Order: sequence, then C-alpha cells, then structure tokens
Amino acid sequence: MSTYSVPKPADMAATVKTLEDMAQKNGGKFSGDENSGSFSIERPAKVAGEYAVDGDEIKITITEKPFILPASMIEGAIKNFFK
Repeated sequence: MSTYSVPKPADMAATVKTLEDMAQKNGGKFSGDENSGSFSIERPAKVAGEYAVDGDEIKITITEKPFILPASMIEGAIKNFFK
C-alpha cells in the first residue's frame, strides 16, 4: 500500500465527477462523494484505491496495483491529475 497527499481542489464536486468518469472509461468502478470514496481502474492495468479529504488535502491510498508497476509511476500520475 502507498499513500499520497495532494492539495484539495477548489471545486471538489467537479473533481469527483471527473474521477468517476475516468474510472468508468477505464473499465473500473467509483464510489464516493466530496469527502471520501474508493475507485478502481482496469486499463491499462488494475489499480484500486481509496481517498479521503483531510482539511486542505486529499489523502489517496493505493490498495492494489500490479507488482511490475512502480509506485512512483502511480504517484506521478495522481499528482499530475490534481495539477
């Protein structure tokens, strides 16, 4: 498991909608709201995790990933999404 923190976006509702759309587009699932939730994607590889808003940050925990996929790659993708 890996945990990352990113700044909370000003429009968390729009961010949640984008996350939901991305999960569905990539064969995954999304369940959550502006405070917390869980997600998974199937393509290009299965990655699953959870998120929770903590003040001005979002804490994201990756609960499942392929062994061969480096955690640093996932962290980079997460941080790029929230830029």
